[in-house]
Amino acid sequence: MKIIQRKPNKFQTRLLVLFFILLLTSFTFTIFALDFVSSNSSNSISDKKSPNNEILSQAHPKCPICNFTSLHKPTSTRRDVVLAAALTELKRVEYFLRTLRTTGTLARVILFLDSKKTASTNWLKFFSACNIEPVFISKQDPVVRSAPKLSRYYFYQQWLSKHITEVDRVLHTDTFDVIFQSDPFIPIITQDSLFFTIEPVSLGGSHWTDQWITQCYGKNISRQFSSKPVSCSGVTVGGAAQFLTYLDVLLSTPKWVSCFGHSLDQAHHNFLWYTGEFEKAGVNIKTFDCNSPYLTMHFCCKRAKCEWKSNGVMFGNSSTVAPVLVHQYNRWKNLTARNPVFCPAPPGGVTELTVKGKPAKLEELPPLSTELPKVTLWPP
Repeated sequence: MKIIQRKPNKFQTRLLVLFFILLLTSFTFTIFALDFVSSNSSNSISDKKSPNNEILSQAHPKCPICNFTSLHKPTSTRRDVVLAAALTELKRVEYFLRTLRTTGTLARVILFLDSKKTASTNWLKFFSACNIEPVFISKQDPVVRSAPKLSRYYFYQQWLSKHITEVDRVLHTDTFDVIFQSDPFIPIITQDSLFFTIEPVSLGGSHWTDQWITQCYGKNISRQFSSKPVSCSGVTVGGAAQFLTYLDVLLSTPKWVSCFGHSLDQAHHNFLWYTGEFEKAGVNIKTFDCNSPYLTMHFCCKRAKCEWKSNGVMFGNSSTVAPVLVHQYNRWKNLTARNPVFCPAPPGGVTELTVKGKPAKLEELPPLSTELPKVTLWPP
């Protein structure tokens, strides 16, 4: 028996082609949708809770964290304290505070302010949402106010002396050029020592540090210690009692009052270390270098290789040690430019995210009772 095969007519052919087109379109759309969801879930702020952090919802006034995952689980307690100051302006301070809180750190954050602009209601709401304790300097000495980098040490000493029994470890840090990749209070930081950060450049090889030491202590002293490595005074971390002793030595040295001015804390910090004055007072000094958990970028990344990984993590000279704190990140313009993407905010600024919250209580420090400088010096 002969089987006759019929050819499909034109209508059936068109229907079949249309079916395959629809199938292909549906498949393509599904792949695109899955890729879009995956991309957005990894690059945007989630409203779910992670083990270390509580993510901000605009209807729930919590700290607006940033778009990264902390390197390690937090190891701090409420007896750890960050001492920081934004005495003239809140320059990039939101990135300092938001990256710190993104790490899940339990540490208290004491932020010293002296301008009413920095203590506005909206900023106080932001501080409250991020559990920041603002301290306002309402009656600051005019000379002290003229050198904010040095004046902060007076306020640290006054606050820490009052609260020393409440504190185990302290981190003193700049605010405008510091971000965090993990909780800064790592186990290696103990109560019986104080860590200085050092850079791969000698005092004599650093133009500004050499000039500052010469200005305060003379050319003979700067030559005597010219081969010693620079220690940056912008970040110091360790035991609370150790740091209070450090402050007592720093503020009682005669040259502090007579050589008081912009960035001159760097001169006093290095001079008192290399003359042994800190050790004589009982400060047990240890150091962090370019391969450590605390990275000071400038000379570390100028004299050797630093790396910004594709996952967003910044490394110093070691490819195996990711720093928990990155200091002087503004020396790399691409890191500074990353801030608004790393820690997004509405067009009106981060305070729009916490506007529904309650303002933080503003503590006020009484006038300083110690001897104060009479004049401000400027770099040569």
